[in-house]
Amino acid sequence: MNLSEYKEWYIHDEGHWYVSKVKQYNPVAVQLFAKSLKLINEIINCEVNDDIWLAYHEFRPKEIKLNILGEKRVFLNDYSKLFICLYFLQNDLVDLSHLESTNRKKFKLFSQIQKEFIEGKDYNYFINKYSLSYLKKNLMIYYRNFKSWLGKFGFYGEYKKTSFITDAGFEFLKNSSDIKISNAIFLNQIKKYQIWNPTIDDKYREFKVRPYYLLLEILLRLDNYFSKEEYVLFITKIKSHHEFEISNQITLIKAFRALDPEKQKKYIEELVELDKRKFKKRKRTNYERLKDSAPKEIACYGYGGNIEQGKGRYVGNYVLSDKFKAESEMNLFTNSTKFVEFKDKLAWISHLGSLEDISLEKIIEMYIDSGMSIDNIKTQLGANVGLATSIEDKIYEKEIEEYYVNNIKEINENLVVIKEPSYGRQFSTHIGPIDILCIDKKTNEYVICELKRGQTSDETVGQLLRYMGWVYEHLANYESSVKGILVGSDFDKKLDYSLKGIQNDNIYSLISKYKHPFNDKNRPKITMHNI
Repeated sequence: MNLSEYKEWYIHDEGHWYVSKVKQYNPVAVQLFAKSLKLINEIINCEVNDDIWLAYHEFRPKEIKLNILGEKRVFLNDYSKLFICLYFLQNDLVDLSHLESTNRKKFKLFSQIQKEFIEGKDYNYFINKYSLSYLKKNLMIYYRNFKSWLGKFGFYGEYKKTSFITDAGFEFLKNSSDIKISNAIFLNQIKKYQIWNPTIDDKYREFKVRPYYLLLEILLRLDNYFSKEEYVLFITKIKSHHEFEISNQITLIKAFRALDPEKQKKYIEELVELDKRKFKKRKRTNYERLKDSAPKEIACYGYGGNIEQGKGRYVGNYVLSDKFKAESEMNLFTNSTKFVEFKDKLAWISHLGSLEDISLEKIIEMYIDSGMSIDNIKTQLGANVGLATSIEDKIYEKEIEEYYVNNIKEINENLVVIKEPSYGRQFSTHIGPIDILCIDKKTNEYVICELKRGQTSDETVGQLLRYMGWVYEHLANYESSVKGILVGSDFDKKLDYSLKGIQNDNIYSLISKYKHPFNDKNRPKITMHNI
């Protein structure tokens, strides 16, 4: 495709390297989000009878019936979200000084609302005085904006009526007073960030890029600089790390650079006019829309100081500040997977919210879950004997999982694999996926089946208890017991001591063991296309 043909393609293609819409990406803005998460945490994880819990219960509408435990945690609904936003307002996370200079009327109203909240006015007072529709549109939007940004970068998530903070999120909020540490944590998230992911619109699904690394690669191949126009026209449209696609865009950028400034200007003008002529109903042309978002995208994906505004002969361009550091980053990146498919938001936030780099085992598991064949996995990851063994081991585990998903009654005749709120196989939580999540149709209790292909160790007990705790809080809402079944080919003595160590005979009614008959020579009869 030459420059002339590219114009036609460009105006038809809607995609780009989407970034969450916030005013700016800089250390101060990132620290503000860390502070917002700290305030959210103080509310959603407040202890019973502490000051915030008491204030929340004075604020909540008294006519709404409490749950069976007296609503000991803050569940997400209109009044809790309004309470959070009023808490933002009280703690200066809503920029009143900016409002004062841009919208005097709104500034006065928000100042009055802040005063009334400090005085202890409750939910019904605010709804009756200002209306829920006004508060949702003008004040509760702050929760939605903070939640959206924090979720996209793996710090915070929602599930049904509850919310949770990831491991990375807790580190982020704990260091909200230290601008350097909070920004270092954010940089780590940017390095793991990819487009597409389940937190952004499906229209970006054709993109399979990790922007932080791809931007470094582009700079290394473009004499360490690019212009804003080059980014808007060519870079933000790159849809994969495949050499063919990158080379095509590099070729187009070099052809554009070969034009003198007047011809570059004319090329853009012709492209904009072509867009206006063919898409008359668009409010803005593709070029104008992407030019507006480009500075935020570059600031986000170039975070950490590797990319900066040029000086001297590079004024007006973006330059690579440290070529050696960028090359070192790329060497690390080429030894890991470039893009992984995630089935839902919880799986994405679970990955991004981890403090550790993604492991080889997890990469293999994600590729298997995506339906990719063994040969393709080996091609993607670079096969060797050790890797091939890891892949085969994972396939074996998936065979056992597949068998019991389809034959769950062999473990317990009352078990049914759940269908809602999502499928019970590899059920996503922010602390990891549950192998098989079931309902006991006799007792209506949730039951977790944790599968191991071989001998089950005492470490599995801790893992199972974590999942039982998550389901107890987020699905059972503390209202019914959650049970667990350890499924393995054998059980070592340490596991029994782990159960006895809980020192409660009731543990044996909550956690049981089931011995499966499979081994390397006797694997489940499963066809590969089912896995």
